[in-house]
Amino acid sequence: LGTGIITTAAKLTGPGESSVHRLARKAQGKPDLDVRHLDDAVVSMLRLNRAAARAARAAEVVAATDITGFGLLGHGAEMAIACEREAGAGFVIEAAAVPVLAGAASYIEAGYLTRGATRNPQHFGRHVRVAESVDPMRRTLLWEAETSGGLLLAVPAATVERFERACAENEQRAWRIGEVVSGSGIQVV
Repeated sequence: LGTGIITTAAKLTGPGESSVHRLARKAQGKPDLDVRHLDDAVVSMLRLNRAAARAARAAEVVAATDITGFGLLGHGAEMAIACEREAGAGFVIEAAAVPVLAGAASYIEAGYLTRGATRNPQHFGRHVRVAESVDPMRRTLLWEAETSGGLLLAVPAATVERFERACAENEQRAWRIGEVVSGSGIQVV
């Protein structure tokens, strides 16, 4: 694998919610979701990862995962474990660089969370080191489960521009959120 750029492609990150959670939230007296935020989340969830996958193939990406129930850090930990075995590599993720759906922070602070927010760090936490300087809300968000999340891709440094061009040509958003480094696991800064 070697070192390179880690890129999330396709979707913003935000808390998941089911109808069961909605009913429970109403019973607890919590406010309803802002319809605009809900619409943005639905649009994101409906977007396919096809264009991002094409861009990944064009850039000869050799490590990738989709972000779903284990959240960015859980699925990232799985990917980092495999990269460590294959190439002695781990990840550094810049928490502030991870894109977030509008309203996600306020919903997390109000307690709109899935079980993944607590279970994922229990299961994968030994592979992830989070700097004390990382905002607690953002830390929770990075562990939170996703419904139809985006892709986490390790793009070789030599093909990053090709990847970004392919994304732009397909109207696919992509963000650089960190890098592949020598080592193990994930360090969140």
